[in-house]
Amino acid sequence: MISQEFSASAMNRLRRRGAQFDYRADDGTIPISEDQWRKVLYKVQDEIIQGSYRYRSFNVKKLGDKKLLFTTKSLENILVIRKINDNVRRAYRVRQANRHDTVVQVKQALEESVPKRIYKLDIKSFYESVPKRKLLSSLKKDRLLSNVTLDLIDKLFKYTSHLGARGLPRGLQISATLSELVARRLEQDLREIDGVYYVARYVDDIIILTNNVKSDLIPDISRKFAFHGLSLNDKKLLEHSVKCRCSEGCSHKNGCPCARKCSCKPILSNNSMRELDFLGYKLAFPDVNGPNQSKPNDIGVYLADKKVDKYKRRVWRAVEDFLRTQDQEMLLKRIMYLTGNHKIAESDDGSALYGGIYYNFNLYASLAEPGLCFDNKLASLDRFLEKALLRAFKICPVTRLTVREILSLTFSNGFKWRRRRAFTPSEIVRIGACWNEL
Repeated sequence: MISQEFSASAMNRLRRRGAQFDYRADDGTIPISEDQWRKVLYKVQDEIIQGSYRYRSFNVKKLGDKKLLFTTKSLENILVIRKINDNVRRAYRVRQANRHDTVVQVKQALEESVPKRIYKLDIKSFYESVPKRKLLSSLKKDRLLSNVTLDLIDKLFKYTSHLGARGLPRGLQISATLSELVARRLEQDLREIDGVYYVARYVDDIIILTNNVKSDLIPDISRKFAFHGLSLNDKKLLEHSVKCRCSEGCSHKNGCPCARKCSCKPILSNNSMRELDFLGYKLAFPDVNGPNQSKPNDIGVYLADKKVDKYKRRVWRAVEDFLRTQDQEMLLKRIMYLTGNHKIAESDDGSALYGGIYYNFNLYASLAEPGLCFDNKLASLDRFLEKALLRAFKICPVTRLTVREILSLTFSNGFKWRRRRAFTPSEIVRIGACWNEL
């Protein structure tokens, strides 16, 4: 078993050198030398061994809808919470789900040519709804965590509750890990519902597929949620059925003999397609299965509504800033940034990690029907970008060469050719200044 001791050496391994300089020790200093670090680490270690460790102050910010965001500048808090989180993740083998793989699996499940009912679920106020006492009791029964780790979690719950937290304190690293344990157990229970044959989950976004197309599973689903102290977010609840259209008037149960006579065929039109926004994508699929069960259903993968709106908002703010400053070079960089791809970090093995219109949405694949989900296509973003730029250039004229250079930048080409742009960290800060998002 991996050691869960809160020793100075164990906490030192979680320092994240170069990433902790916003945090200060109790005396208000930022440790730099190894001697200064040892002083802080051994002080925390001794307090924990003696059972006298107390959490330092947290900053609490109201987010609205009775939600609070917890942050801290205390180096002692950060070191202890990081070690708690490390212990929990290792003991329960918590791993972040892969967004790309999850979307691929959902797409493959929708492609299967079988009658199905699809539920898209969201947990209402997830962090705030988690029953802390029940969670802590469950952690103790599992006997995977040391008594010291459990005691420090208990103290954190009590301290943040005193500050007004309901459920898990939003904003703290350990809350994301503990919420994953709760969601994992909920997911296991959802799989046990009669008729459910597939469940996909990414954090608190859940998709369920069932072969029970005639019965409503929401009561069963709600009971599973309630057992864990959670509730469904009715505003984000979505249901779709994929079955023959003539089954609506059929009185037979599952295994209907009328299905042999069914001649319903998929129609690729906006009226007959079903849509599912999931993890940044919009999945579009017909309301009936194809006539050939050995052939997968047609599934279109587009940009989700929120992502389209975000890109349009950024384009518009870039144009507004240009009209105010007349800074052509900055407008060019912002459009290059939006329509292209760029390096964002390096992985542990030294390889580059990229973000941008291709790397963030590499599963994008529209269906052949040109008018289908047009507002969620890259071509629609290209049209919006062109109109916004031409309007700006009419108000604030620039040279033909500049117009040609900027208008040559499109989302479609950035995706198709995976165009990469090099930006320095300072340039990215300036580029994102008008968006207040970077």
